[in-house]
Formats: sequence, C-alpha cells, structure tokens
Amino acid sequence: VNFALRIAKLKIKEGLKDDQDR
Repeated sequence: VNFALRIAKLKIKEGLKDDQDR
C-alpha cells in the first residue's frame, strides 16, 4: 500500500510540474 501511495504522490508531483510548464 505504501508503494502505491508513493507512486500516486509522484504522479501528482509530475502533474503539477506539467501544469507549471504549460
């Protein structure tokens, strides 16, 4: 479960990064 949470956090971080880049 912790692993999934970690991936989810990374996904969110990447999403925010994409939004900023745009």
